[in-house]
Amino acid sequence: MLDKLKADFDDIIALVNKAPQPEIYLAIPDAEDVIMGLAELLRQILRDRPEGIRRSSLRDVIKAEHPSFYGTESHRRNVEKDHYQSLDYALLAQLYVAVSWRRTL
Repeated sequence: MLDKLKADFDDIIALVNKAPQPEIYLAIPDAEDVIMGLAELLRQILRDRPEGIRRSSLRDVIKAEHPSFYGTESHRRNVEKDHYQSLDYALLAQLYVAVSWRRTL
């Protein structure tokens, strides 16, 4: 059973590695400002929710309470180029990148 699980896991990893990587465009010139701004927003949201929050719920909070971080020029451009199917997915990708870069959230 463990061998089957490992084989399934290896198959999933192989598929993920074959997936095309989207280009990421930032709406303002200094990328560090964007990441720091989003990272600080994520810290603030997480401080208010000590029980934790899923990325999809985090996206909903940002859409409702911090709309300037949703539907940015970067998000729209990536959707137009078919890197993402919607603005929601573009924001989720940005959240994933921000969390990956800033492990100290």
